Amino acid sequence: MRQDKRCIYFDIDRTLIDSVKIRELTRARMCGETGLRRNQLNQVIEEYVSTLAHKNDYRREKMINFVSEKTGIKYAALKQAHDRPENYSEALYPEVAKALERLKKVGEVLGIYSEGFVRYQTDKLVLSGIIRYFETDKVVIVKRKLREKVVKQLDAAVVVDDSREVIEYLKNFKEITPIWLNRINKENMDGVRTIYNLDELPDAID
Repeated sequence: MRQDKRCIYFDIDRTLIDSVKIRELTRARMCGETGLRRNQLNQVIEEYVSTLAHKNDYRREKMINFVSEKTGIKYAALKQAHDRPENYSEALYPEVAKALERLKKVGEVLGIYSEGFVRYQTDKLVLSGIIRYFETDKVVIVKRKLREKVVKQLDAAVVVDDSREVIEYLKNFKEITPIWLNRINKENMDGVRTIYNLDELPDAID
């Protein structure tokens, strides 16, 4: 076990879990289990999203309730289809579970630094089966995470995130070691350690 108790914090969406794949899997199962047409579901969800002031104001329960009211399909049936665990476990990036397992085995302390609503972001971790890798007191999920008072909660830490905006912001805090996870191409970021999948993380933090 590390003596300095350094924590490695991970973002969730597009870092641990492919949020585009979650969208595809949840919508496919909502249609498959309720008989709802895919183009109709897409249209209704787009209408719901258009009511939001910010993308992180998206709430699963409100979206499902919106779809239920617009289509007449029972909320419980839509929610059950949406929250099938396989929708989330199948959306994990291929190396994630094994990479987290290896980090835990060598004594790393793992946490979450994520933006959104606590309940749904936490459910993503639970339903995908990776919640067990993270310390409960090291889970930071807030509506807006690019705030100094939020970053101060992380203490001395490594933060792995796919967002350039987040990494650029974290560069301003000397106690934070930001690592950019670029899953899109082979571009790197000046002055910041860049990795392309989590298998490369151990070398980046040594």
